[in-house]
Amino acid sequence: TGAVRDKEGLFAAAAGGTLFLDEVGDAPLAVQVKLLRVLEERVYLPVGATEPVAADVRVVAATNRDLRADMSEGRFREDLFYRLHVVPIAMPPLRERAEDIPLLAEVFLTRAAARHGLNGAHLARDAMRVLAEHDWPGNVRELANVIEGAALLSADGVLRAAHVLSVMPQRARADVQVDDGGGALMAATQRSLDPAAELLPLREAREAFDRAYLEEAMRRAEGNVSAAARAAGRNRTDFYELLRRYDIDVSSFRG
Repeated sequence: TGAVRDKEGLFAAAAGGTLFLDEVGDAPLAVQVKLLRVLEERVYLPVGATEPVAADVRVVAATNRDLRADMSEGRFREDLFYRLHVVPIAMPPLRERAEDIPLLAEVFLTRAAARHGLNGAHLARDAMRVLAEHDWPGNVRELANVIEGAALLSADGVLRAAHVLSVMPQRARADVQVDDGGGALMAATQRSLDPAAELLPLREAREAFDRAYLEEAMRRAEGNVSAAARAAGRNRTDFYELLRRYDIDVSSFRG
């Protein structure tokens, strides 16, 4: 490896404790072979060493993949699967435990407020309703990101429905759908300019419009990024960057 000094590996660092393998289903086959050998023989060979070292480690592995399907397609070793599958723990998706959403949202808001120096941040009732009605395809990680993004948009520390909706990767069921023939774009504009409504900060209004515009462009192009970029008068690379910035799922506009 070109190493010029000793460096403690993960099994050595976890000695006497727990080694957590996140997304183990994404491990290359070569890594799977090595991992299986350690689990079977309870020893490992540090880089540059000639004598094996005992592995006194509890291994916890997690994945969001269907490992049985991956086994049938040759992407995951069957022997490693059964070696890891000793005490399986199934974690229900967030949409199946909606009662956890308020508590988790408050925890993530407290963390975001501390990280960004926001005083008195709290969730308005309409924002909590939007959170409860969303399907959360990205589970807890998506919720954490939405809360942090909404907190940054709030000028007075109160997270409202508009803040939450403007940073959601996918629209909540209560919001306008992306296939409504341009309604989302019109709604974003009307919300920004409605004289009867509270005037949104310029950045928030522009972000709401930009998101709706990008979604409408993708809807009309049926998920073809190149076609959407041409229609918007942007080059494909810049358009992709805008989609990434607003966390817009391209695949949701296809078919």
